[in-house]
Amino acid sequence: MLRLHPEIYAAVVIESQAQKLDPYLVGAVMMCESAGQPNAVDKERCGFGLMQLDVRGAGANIAPMLLLDIANNVRLGTAFLAECIDHTGSEADGVSAYNQGLGGWMERGQAGNPAYVEAVLTMRQTLASGGMGRIEPPDLWVRWE
Repeated sequence: MLRLHPEIYAAVVIESQAQKLDPYLVGAVMMCESAGQPNAVDKERCGFGLMQLDVRGAGANIAPMLLLDIANNVRLGTAFLAECIDHTGSEADGVSAYNQGLGGWMERGQAGNPAYVEAVLTMRQTLASGGMGRIEPPDLWVRWE
């Protein structure tokens, strides 16, 4: 079972419900993007936080420090994932577009990142079969049991 810090768990559940997405899918994207680390920064790809929001894409016009805020990051990332799924018409294509941007997906489709899509969908199955819960007490960000 994946155990998340209560603040991360609440953000994933609340924002998944708000966007009508499966929380296991949102959790899977989060784990593949940042391994559940809210302060993750990928300087090469300009990705910030749990959902690795790119300051040139889904995180544009937002101060990088605000992108490290758990609630903001999960809200923006989940909204972008929902937009990608709506735009592409399927979860797998939406996940692909999330990772490479809608422009990249329109240019390359899933051919641009099949391993990423497979990793997210496999992680989703892992989370759905084993569950996702909160850490009590909140001593860590993420822990597998």
